[in-house]
Amino acid sequence: MKVNMSYDSSNLKIIVDFDEKCVNAEILLESNARLKELPVVERSPFQVICDASSIEPWTPANPVLYNIVIKNDKKETRLHRGFRSLTVHGDKIFLNGRSCYFRGYTRGIVAHDHPNMSDGDDAQSYRKNILQAKKYGFNLVRFHSTVPDEKFVEVADELGMFVHMEIGFSYKYNSKGEKEDRFFDTEKWVATLERFRDHPSVMIFCIGNEMHNSGKEPMVEEFYKIAKKIAPEMFMMDNTGWGEYDRTFTDLYAQHIAYFFPYKEHANMFKEDFCWRKNGSVHNLELRSENRYEGGEITFERRLNPLRPVMAHETVHYIDIPDYSALNAKFDEFAAKVGADGLKKRGIEKPRYLTEIPALVAAKGLEDKFPDYIKASAYFKKICMKVYFEALRSADNLCGFEMLQLSDCLKYENKNGLIDFFDDDKHISPEWFKQINDDDILLADIPTRTFFTDQTVNIPLRISHYSPNPINNATITVNMEADGVIKKIHETDGFDFIEQGVISFADISLEFSGFSRSTRVRLEAIMTFSDASDKTRRITNSWELWCYTKPNFNFTPNVRVSLDSLSEFIKANSFSEAEFQPVFTDTLDDNLFDDLENGRTVILYYDGIKAVQNDREYYWPGAFDRFKPCIWDRGHNLGGIIHPEWLYEKMGESKYFDLNMYDAVQSGYKINLDDFPSKVNEIISGVDKPVRDRMKGLIHKIKDFLPEQTLRNFSYLFSVKVGEGNLIVCTFNLKNAATPICGTILSELLNSWRKLLPTTDQAIQVTELKEYLKKATAEGSLKEDVMNTFWAQDDRPVEDKLFWESTGIDLSKK
Repeated sequence: MKVNMSYDSSNLKIIVDFDEKCVNAEILLESNARLKELPVVERSPFQVICDASSIEPWTPANPVLYNIVIKNDKKETRLHRGFRSLTVHGDKIFLNGRSCYFRGYTRGIVAHDHPNMSDGDDAQSYRKNILQAKKYGFNLVRFHSTVPDEKFVEVADELGMFVHMEIGFSYKYNSKGEKEDRFFDTEKWVATLERFRDHPSVMIFCIGNEMHNSGKEPMVEEFYKIAKKIAPEMFMMDNTGWGEYDRTFTDLYAQHIAYFFPYKEHANMFKEDFCWRKNGSVHNLELRSENRYEGGEITFERRLNPLRPVMAHETVHYIDIPDYSALNAKFDEFAAKVGADGLKKRGIEKPRYLTEIPALVAAKGLEDKFPDYIKASAYFKKICMKVYFEALRSADNLCGFEMLQLSDCLKYENKNGLIDFFDDDKHISPEWFKQINDDDILLADIPTRTFFTDQTVNIPLRISHYSPNPINNATITVNMEADGVIKKIHETDGFDFIEQGVISFADISLEFSGFSRSTRVRLEAIMTFSDASDKTRRITNSWELWCYTKPNFNFTPNVRVSLDSLSEFIKANSFSEAEFQPVFTDTLDDNLFDDLENGRTVILYYDGIKAVQNDREYYWPGAFDRFKPCIWDRGHNLGGIIHPEWLYEKMGESKYFDLNMYDAVQSGYKINLDDFPSKVNEIISGVDKPVRDRMKGLIHKIKDFLPEQTLRNFSYLFSVKVGEGNLIVCTFNLKNAATPICGTILSELLNSWRKLLPTTDQAIQVTELKEYLKKATAEGSLKEDVMNTFWAQDDRPVEDKLFWESTGIDLSKK
């Protein structure tokens, strides 16, 4: 006897469907070690409907499970399950009648997971993983291209974690390893649906990962109909990542909108429809048309509004640099504990990167800087994740996201987890993280974070409210912290939030005045209220802002720059005729070398982008930069380090790059000092990734870490003694010198140049420097890896077909 049970939360009914005729069927629930029959309110030949008013529904916060006995004639079926209802209304998902926001993380294939790295059995490992996820505010786990172990699902039932599994879509390959066709495993699809349909934690049965144009695939419709017949309580998803905006044979969409950084120019990325245009319309609707008329031309572009609720696919995946020494010791201790047989049983080998990257650090002479690399990358990841999560939660068109990922992967070096591959905490506090990843979070819309002292800042406050109970009579407190002093600057009460979603509730107008120096300001909002059980709840969030004094140059500088806006900005802010000994130039030419030969100090503003684009005799190798983190294996920005304490106090009171550095880094350049023939005075360093481009293995079959493309010794600001002169080199993007951070950097370059001079007598000769730069010119501009190139272009949200074709790669064969 097979049965299927569903829960109707709106009418408080339990519906039991039988695969054979009912004969005095009974539904009994175990309570206090006794079986109690649920009252039957309606019977039909193959169905029984019971009164569920005494049932407590299952939720991630309250995962109530029941032992159930179903009797029909002389047959009996026993189940251990909970009851919950998932429905769709518009672009929202409702759990037991209340709107829910899904905060997912990813496990599954080897690139996104780890084996059992605990002292116990698999069930204990699963328990630890789920409890860690809940501690950080997650309520959903996606198994990428994987059907999870049933024991994991049982633990998810017990602890309260929704599960998304991917089941039946893959590719057929020919003898050359080339893709020929999609393959849909109907038998596996049916078996998986029947196996897992009685688990309250199972939320999504998905066909597979990243299937383009899924709405036009006939087997998707077939799979959808099978799913609705076998497991009508569950959501069926055709694929994660792609698909037409108007397809219908799926209950949810998961869309690929992850690869920009949602700040400043990409702040609205989650509210745009560019990703939907890649697969277009299942009905082949015309999305864009142009027409000339008398006197002009009109372009008509259809706005693509998806027909189903949307979750953001594979969000964040920002990497950091681990402490390899500590991680090695931890792995060795674990290996000794479980023994060789235990490692073999679990399929565990020590990853090569645990020994190869420390060796690379030593070979490059980075040991002294490496502790700062670790801290800078961790800090950069933390601040960027906060921006990302707040942008996600501000997008009221999304019903959730699935992050890549909670735990670090064991096999590969990409450390993009919140916790390590032992499922232990790393550097991000779960208490801090839940401020941006809980049912209710406070939001502030602050499009820029740097201001001058005479500016007024307008900041809308919002709440992303998805807790199951309304918020009544809340009090809002606003605090400001500057120079270590916290002041309450406002308090008001009487706020009610009955409806769920993203709700604007107040506007702050904040005047920055009274600061005599550049100051870091922390703005904090606190919401206090009583919940349904009369317990006091407190929701809080905070944001960093920087208030800068306007630059003044205490001289009329000796300026030799070709960029008019920069030259005029310096002249406009100069107020004295005092002699200025250094030369300030943006041109790397023989005039600069003549000045150095004559013992002068030269400040070079080096625009590496212009150097690459134009014919030049001297070229300083480096990389075009973006203020966005490394995503998995693409990019080369893991933050930066401001070494002198006096300088980072002037620039924003942070040794490691924060959001205040955006305007200086974005569309700038950084020099690679790996093979520079002399020691330099490193003033501001960039942090490169310790990660291989996936194309190195996939296309070029290179599995090793390449020193010339890994952990490069990047610099934004350094000085070096050249012959009898001194050279100070700055590569930040100072074209818009009127922005607070760029004006501050420029003023420190010119006003405090003496503090930036080399701290050693070791010098490189002018002829040696010339030869080094000429050689770099002859070798040509540094060609970045495929994924780095895409990351730096920053003009497409994901790696579309045109990008791959431009690199000479045919993805259909990979």
